[in-house]
Amino acid sequence: MGIYTNEQHKIRFHNMPRSWLVADRVHRDHCGFDPDLFHEQIGVWSSGERLGALFLLNVWNPGYARDKGWFFNIMDAAGTFDPDNMGGIIEWLQHPIFP
Repeated sequence: MGIYTNEQHKIRFHNMPRSWLVADRVHRDHCGFDPDLFHEQIGVWSSGERLGALFLLNVWNPGYARDKGWFFNIMDAAGTFDPDNMGGIIEWLQHPIFP
């Protein structure tokens, strides 16, 4: 599953528990995103997964990520990501969307 309609470049998501998605008590079919819970999980992930997480945290709310010290380094990503995931980042940079 990717987040872009461009079929050539998609960011890939692993099938894993997502404790940072918090159920909405009013709209039971919706989940909220808890960035602090999300960031707590990063320590056990690979370096590439951590970079992907930092990218998402910075897209979600750049000011909050900056204040927390959660910095995404695109040069580290370029040296780590496979072509599909780097392509997803490039696609987002060309056509940014925000949550």
